[in-house]
Amino acid sequence: MTLKKVTYIIFMASLLGALWGLSPWHPARAQTTPGAGPWKNKPVMCNKAHIVVEIMKNSGENPIVWMDGEVFMPSGQRPRSKFVIALNPEKESWTLIEFMNLITEGEKAGAYQDACILGVGQGKINFTLTTRKGIDL
Repeated sequence: MTLKKVTYIIFMASLLGALWGLSPWHPARAQTTPGAGPWKNKPVMCNKAHIVVEIMKNSGENPIVWMDGEVFMPSGQRPRSKFVIALNPEKESWTLIEFMNLITEGEKAGAYQDACILGVGQGKINFTLTTRKGIDL
């Protein structure tokens, strides 16, 4: 094989590799939700819902905000979740919890099987009422 052919093969392989990175089928680009950006893997602590509730209670926190919502999945599904902000006003501590896997049948219908602690914090808690404009993020 001549030097010219080897150079041509290397050039073409490099060009195809660069074009593959721009392709919508490239794994780094394929798993995106329009406008939201790429999927990330984030470690999250999860357990059975009743255990996470006990952790919240043992911290002296009680739910002050709860919201029914959905989460986006890479598969395109949007399962229902409940998001809860629990607060201990004396310690100024809070926990953000996501409850998931809604039980639809039986004695526990309407309850959630699992829960994840998405975040915790301590210190001053700021919020605005929905009748006024919030802060720019």
